[in-house]
Amino acid sequence: MFISVVIPAYNEERYLGRCLQALRAQSCPASRFEIIVVDNGSTDTTARIGRGFGARVVGEPVKGIAKARQTGFEAARGEVIASTDADTVVPPFWLARIAGHFARDLELGGLYGPVYWPDGRPHERLIICNTRSPGR
Repeated sequence: MFISVVIPAYNEERYLGRCLQALRAQSCPASRFEIIVVDNGSTDTTARIGRGFGARVVGEPVKGIAKARQTGFEAARGEVIASTDADTVVPPFWLARIAGHFARDLELGGLYGPVYWPDGRPHERLIICNTRSPGR
């Protein structure tokens, strides 16, 4: 199974490198996934950082995360599309776990996992922690 990872990005030079480092450190072999950074009209070095990490950078001039994410989905070559944000650091098992769920359940159409917000304000971290739901 080949997975496309789509990352919409607008002026994310501060965060994108950590996100892409985490994706490059996946336990899933690099030959089984691609990374697409959708540059949503950034005026900083977001696109250059993406290319520097070997991501395919596609442009989307119409502002908005929904439009950028859709552009990434349309550019994706994978059988499965995973999406994350430029300020997110995924764990090293993220893609392997996604692939495992789809391999075990051929009728699976989508899934999501827990969200942790380590940079959030204390009350935001508490809300996220208390609203996690089990399952897929």
